[in-house]
Amino acid sequence: MMGRWRDFVEDILPWFDPIKARLHDRRTEAIRWRSISARIRAERGIADYEEADDAARDQGQKLIDELRRETKP
Repeated sequence: MMGRWRDFVEDILPWFDPIKARLHDRRTEAIRWRSISARIRAERGIADYEEADDAARDQGQKLIDELRRETKP
C-alpha cells in the first residue's frame, strides 16, 4: 500500500523527491528535539530562580522579624 501511495504522489508531483523529503523530515525532527530540550532547560532554570527567590524572601522576612523583636519596647 505504501509503495502505491508513493508512486501516486510521485506521479502527480513530479518534483517530489523522497530522499530530499526524508532529509527535510530528519532536519525538522532534530530541530523539534532541540526545541524541546531548550524548553526543559529553561523551565528548570526558572524553577531554580523561583526557589532561590523564595529562600531569599524567607531569609529577609526572618531578619525583619528578628529586628522587630529586638526593637520592641
